[in-house]
Amino acid sequence: MTHRVKNTLATVSAIVNQTLRDAASMSEARDTIGARIGSLAVAHDLLLRDEVEGATIADIVTGVMAPFDDGGGRLFSVEGPHVRLEPRVTLALSMALHELATNAAKYGALHVAGGHVTISWSVGIGEGGRRLAFMWEETGGPVVTTPTRTGFGSRMIERVLAQHMRGTARIEYRDTGVVFTIDAPL
Repeated sequence: MTHRVKNTLATVSAIVNQTLRDAASMSEARDTIGARIGSLAVAHDLLLRDEVEGATIADIVTGVMAPFDDGGGRLFSVEGPHVRLEPRVTLALSMALHELATNAAKYGALHVAGGHVTISWSVGIGEGGRRLAFMWEETGGPVVTTPTRTGFGSRMIERVLAQHMRGTARIEYRDTGVVFTIDAPL
């Protein structure tokens, strides 16, 4: 418990410091910090339900996407087998998905009518045994251009998540939309 509390406080500290450094205004920083900490809270709620084993990917996706979903099934398609992730990976994936959804709502597929995000995952056999392949794919949004600077969310997604999952996490800025993939051992 002590270890988890220290890790959580370190995560909150990083969220606040990075957000304040990158924000254009205090109002923007306040909103961003609140949303990021809210996403962290969702992940912790999932963990409290099953503290030892972590949470399923489906539960993570459902919990994190809830604030962005229209409830009609038009914005998201979600598909994948039952896969449970350990607690540290649950937190990292929750934060990454929140960042992706926030960016999609501001600039991508969730920013325009007709935009859509497909979230899928599968388990296969690869190097070293069972492997997770996860994908977030935006379509129907505005034309995407690669950002000129790397923000907190991108750094967190590509570095921290990859480290926690002991695999690769990659963001691609395709003309048709952002594509995020994970390849990691299970």
